[in-house]
Amino acid sequence: MIYPFEVALPSGLSFWVRELNTAEQKAIIKSILVTQNQNHQTEFLKSFRKIISNCISNPDDLNSITIIEYLLLCLKIAAVSFGANKSIFYNDTDPQTNEPIQVKYDFNIPTLIHKIYELSTLHSFVPVILENKTTDLIFRLGWPKLSHEEEFYNIKIEEKDFLSKSLDILGFFIHSINHNPTEPNIVEQIPANISSQISNQVFASLNVLSSHNLFPVENVKFRLQLLNGGYSHLLQLVFNENIHQIYQEILVLAQSAKLDPNYIETIPEVERKLFINLLKAQSQEKKNQENEKESTPIPLENQHA
Repeated sequence: MIYPFEVALPSGLSFWVRELNTAEQKAIIKSILVTQNQNHQTEFLKSFRKIISNCISNPDDLNSITIIEYLLLCLKIAAVSFGANKSIFYNDTDPQTNEPIQVKYDFNIPTLIHKIYELSTLHSFVPVILENKTTDLIFRLGWPKLSHEEEFYNIKIEEKDFLSKSLDILGFFIHSINHNPTEPNIVEQIPANISSQISNQVFASLNVLSSHNLFPVENVKFRLQLLNGGYSHLLQLVFNENIHQIYQEILVLAQSAKLDPNYIETIPEVERKLFINLLKAQSQEKKNQENEKESTPIPLENQHA
């Protein structure tokens, strides 16, 4: 398997990735359809990660990155799979008739990647130091690791209750103490004054993420909610497609282009669209030739014959 695209993440780790193929694209869409209920988002995240891992040369390293870096990586895979631009539809009102309408909005995936990266670094995490008689303890903080994704997702906290329930999630933002990796339950052993300092940083960082609209359109209000697995909705928004259209394209390529359906399952969307456009061009050229033939006047000698 060839992984032609390199993705460098803020932590310094790099991943080589490839496009989603048709079979993987269909699998993600089906997962979105069957897990649309809020209570099933854990199942979607599990299914999505299993599929997206196929597109990564070193999937075992995913546990070393943060959830934010994982989002950036997945969005990059979306960009190489579908192209830089993506369309979504939102409900609006026709200014002339006041009737409800659906409006198409095109956004740029690389721009979205840059926006999320900017928001995730606007309020940088700084180490918290606990002075000790022997050795000072240095708590290094960061966004939750992907290795704790399921535990982090299953902790349900409303933003308005964050300060009163912050101890439930603080441990996920502590990466190490004096460079020694920690587990989320470390928070139970931390003095209250240190927990308070960490809590302030975590709240400020989460607030920056959730208070900015990811899209510069008033009617498309989409904020990145890291708590309660809200980022799963962003993945669904970007990776969702019209599955009926995909099946229609497969049918056209199998019947008109005589391509093996098993082969079609292995090609990415960009290549599938290329085949479809070639078929359309050939069909149009054939129609033009037929129209030209019909419009060509018959020579006089042939009319008298």
